[in-house]
Amino acid sequence: MKPISLTVAGLQSFREPQTIPFSELCSGGVFGIFGPTGSGKSTILDAITLALYGKVERANGGTNGIMNNSEDKLSVSFTFALNSGAEVKEYKVERSYKRTGEHTVRTASCRLSEVVNGETMVHADKERDVTQHVQQILGLTIEDFTRAVVLPQGKFAEFLSLKGAERRQMLQRLFQLEKYGDKLNTRLKRRADEEKAKWNELLAEQSGLGDASADALLAAEKELKQCEMLYAESKKNSNEAEKQAELAKRVKDAQEELSRLQEEKDKLEDRRNEVSELKQRLDAAIQADKLLPYYEECRRTEAETKEMNERLQHLQTERNKLLSEWKEVSALNESLKAETEEKVPLLNEHLSLMKEAVKKQDILRDTDMKQASSFEMLQAYKRKMDVLTHEVQKASDTLSKGELKKKELLQVQNSNTVSSEERRMLADAAARKGEYTQTLQNAESIRAEIVKMKIELAESEDQQLHVSQKKKELNQDAEKLMQQMQAVYGRLCESVRVKEKLLRVFHSLRKNYRDQSEKRRLHELAIELAASLKDGEPCTVCGSVNHPSPFESEGTAKKIEAFNEDYFEESLRKLGTQSERAAERMEELAAKIIDHSSSQLELAASADTYSEEAAALEMDNIGFEDAMHAAETELKMLLQDVIQLEEAAKAFVSKKERIEKSADAAVLKQKMIQQLIDPMQEKLVKAEARSEELMRMWSEHFLFDLSEVDHLHNQLHEKDTLREDAEKRLGIAETFLAEKTALLAEKKEELSELDKKAAIETSRFEILKQTVNELQTEISRITGGGDSAALLQETQSKLDHLLSSSKEMEQRCRKVHDSYNRCDREHHASSEALKRAEEREAEASKMFNEKLTSSNFAAADSVEKAIASPEQQQKWNEHITAFEDEGKDLSSRIAAIKSTLPEKALSMEEWDQIINKLNDAKEMLEISGQRLGEARSTYVQLEKNHLRYTELEKMKAECEVKCLNFSKLQAVFRGNTFVEFAAEEQLHQITIDASERLARLTRGRYAIEVDSSNGFVMRDDANGGIKRPVSSLSGGETFLTSLALALSLSAQIQLRGRHPLQFFFLDEGFGTLDQELLDTVVTALEKLQMNSFAIGVISHVPELKARLSKKVLVTPSDFAGKGSTVALAAD
Repeated sequence: MKPISLTVAGLQSFREPQTIPFSELCSGGVFGIFGPTGSGKSTILDAITLALYGKVERANGGTNGIMNNSEDKLSVSFTFALNSGAEVKEYKVERSYKRTGEHTVRTASCRLSEVVNGETMVHADKERDVTQHVQQILGLTIEDFTRAVVLPQGKFAEFLSLKGAERRQMLQRLFQLEKYGDKLNTRLKRRADEEKAKWNELLAEQSGLGDASADALLAAEKELKQCEMLYAESKKNSNEAEKQAELAKRVKDAQEELSRLQEEKDKLEDRRNEVSELKQRLDAAIQADKLLPYYEECRRTEAETKEMNERLQHLQTERNKLLSEWKEVSALNESLKAETEEKVPLLNEHLSLMKEAVKKQDILRDTDMKQASSFEMLQAYKRKMDVLTHEVQKASDTLSKGELKKKELLQVQNSNTVSSEERRMLADAAARKGEYTQTLQNAESIRAEIVKMKIELAESEDQQLHVSQKKKELNQDAEKLMQQMQAVYGRLCESVRVKEKLLRVFHSLRKNYRDQSEKRRLHELAIELAASLKDGEPCTVCGSVNHPSPFESEGTAKKIEAFNEDYFEESLRKLGTQSERAAERMEELAAKIIDHSSSQLELAASADTYSEEAAALEMDNIGFEDAMHAAETELKMLLQDVIQLEEAAKAFVSKKERIEKSADAAVLKQKMIQQLIDPMQEKLVKAEARSEELMRMWSEHFLFDLSEVDHLHNQLHEKDTLREDAEKRLGIAETFLAEKTALLAEKKEELSELDKKAAIETSRFEILKQTVNELQTEISRITGGGDSAALLQETQSKLDHLLSSSKEMEQRCRKVHDSYNRCDREHHASSEALKRAEEREAEASKMFNEKLTSSNFAAADSVEKAIASPEQQQKWNEHITAFEDEGKDLSSRIAAIKSTLPEKALSMEEWDQIINKLNDAKEMLEISGQRLGEARSTYVQLEKNHLRYTELEKMKAECEVKCLNFSKLQAVFRGNTFVEFAAEEQLHQITIDASERLARLTRGRYAIEVDSSNGFVMRDDANGGIKRPVSSLSGGETFLTSLALALSLSAQIQLRGRHPLQFFFLDEGFGTLDQELLDTVVTALEKLQMNSFAIGVISHVPELKARLSKKVLVTPSDFAGKGSTVALAAD
């Protein structure tokens, strides 16, 4: 994970939007965020956690009181990248809030998006969804994030002080170990269930196959061979029956065909009369076709003669009409032609005059427009000349004023010029005054430091007295603790003696119990043997057949009291072990405090002073059990006393270490102060002597007092300011005057040019005015005061109308005459055509009558009735031919069938017998075929099932092995044992790496180890390798240890197991380091640049700020209402 940018507005001291470009800061190594206390440095980390998780961890409820008091809106935007090899994913989280109360806010908007190929893809836009998606992407809760990535104030040493279980849970989340716990168990269970289900499926499938063994396969093969033999025999019988049935069927079909043909021949004879009548109609139609051309020619000539006669009458009427019309039009044409010859010359002459007047009118209009344009231009020239005259006068006045201002500025410049000698003198005086002032300040600072050291020296002496008093109290506490330990140890020794006594009693009771048990066993055997003895039969023990005095029981055997031997023995062993361990613990405690006790404690002798209780008495089982219970109760009480003594001893040792550390610190501080006071006093003497020497040198070099230097310097500054201002304004004035002079010359030249143009335009205007008057006079003369254009149009219209009327009349006369001539020619041609048509009609009628006389028809109408179309004749001829052909075909087919039939006809009884025999053979063939198919299918399926059956047997065996393996794995991974083991191993690896880093930071003095309860302990290699708890570390030591752990933890974190953590923030701790340790820590952090790892440090330590090249400066909010601001600063 690598941050890219953060934008925050309205959060705590921030008001206006502020953006921190982490992409420029996180290029590797260390960068810093610096600013005064309360400026908002830690708020930057709050903004990151608020953007990612919607919470500020140090705020109540996560969001109470986080908004700036002067704002009603709050917004944060955090962009970061996740690297996984060559793949880089960029995410952006945005949240905004609105005020709902004085200290409460609510979410206004929320969005998590990813930048893919320059486009934004939104993953979530609701508060809960965004937080869940962030946790899924990073694999960290907010608690993990603030313990391992962003370490705000108060969180830095939290990982160091976490309990074992909490630390293991955190490591499980950071290093994705959950998958080896519940997730792995779930996966194992799922795989085991899958394999079990697979085994059940295999078993079910195998059961579904039925009996697919090798014996079943052999039986199916034998059945298949028998069915094949039966099928072959049935097929042979069926073929023979089919041949016989086929012969019989041919005979039967021939007999039926002969009967059918005979019936068809009889039906054909019934149609013979109808065919004869059709032949007669066909012969008449053939004769009518021969007369048809003559008949049709006669009818055609009759129609043609009639049509010609009608046309001739119509043409006669039309010719008479056109002749009358032509005579009338000719008279009108002659009259109009005379009128045209008279009026056309007069109209042409008038038309020419009007055209000339129109041209002059156009010239007049154009000249009039030019005159108006000339007048407007003349007026424009006059207006522009007036404006330029005014501007020239104004520019002249401005130049005069500028010259006066220039003279004033020159006077100011000359009066405020200071000589270089005077400047050097004032600079020397300022330098000497600065040196004198700095010397006085140094002397005062040294004097205050000496006073402060003397005060600290006195405090150190008081602290030594206080430590001496504490040591006396410590020795008294040691005496009291030794007395308590002596009493408890005496009771422990007595407990050991009681245990030894109980052990002797236990051996005695066990021996008695075993003796009584053996006697009772022998008694019961004797009774059983006596009961089994019979006269004449040998004894199973001695072999004798005589049994004169068998054993007789004297009443009931005495009952043996139960004795729990194993329980008592185990209890005694535990009693002895716990007593010995408690005694060893007491001896270890005594060794820790004996150095502070005024007398040597005789622990062993003390144990002998306790009197023993009564010597070994005869006890029964109940008494022994009560004694055991009393001893155990006493031991439990003693163990509680031992634990209390251990805690008291631990507190005593801790108090002792604190007192010794305070004493060492007081002595060291006193020595350091004493060593520093003498050099400081020497520096004070030198500073005072230097100040006196500087004052003497001042009196020799300068005539004015030391206090006047600032006043003289201010005067010099004022003169320089006035002179520089005068020079600046003088330059502006000279530029201005030059521009105005050039502008004035330009305006004067422009005014002269305009004067010339106005004179030319006046002359042009007068000429145009004279031309207009002349044209108006000429036009009035031609038109008589009328409109020339209207008169021209009127004359042209009269001329056009006269010419067009004459032309139209002449065309009409010519058209009527042409129509009359055409109609006359057609009339003559129609008369000739009528004569020729009458001649053709007479010839056709004569020819038809001659042909009709020589035919079988009596009149022309009988010919018309006998006419038939060629298609109809063809149809009749085909019908007759088909009838004759069909009769011949039937006769030949009947003769052919008779020739093929046997002498004896086939009866229906014989046919039925043959068909029944064939059906029986086919039915037998079908049954045998079905049996063969079933046998073959059964064999093929059984053969296939047999292969699958064998495969399933192998798969079942493999599945059983997997199920067994998964059961073993489930037993191994049951519970959370493996995850805890992995977390412990990861913790050990982190501890080894952190220990190496801590050794470099402390120059080999400290190392970190993990104790048996998975807690951190410190190994002090500079003090013989003794181990002590982390709670005993000082502030600086805690910081260094936590820093080493944080670096090791961050270096090994892989977000979601894929993305390396490339940065973390640190917001405390550097103020507890001295200069040497600070240099060591910063140098170690800077070396991380080689691993592309960035660390953000938030601090106000000046030495740290000076060391870091990349930093962000946070400026606090001011009283004017401006919020905190951030800015990049680079050395």
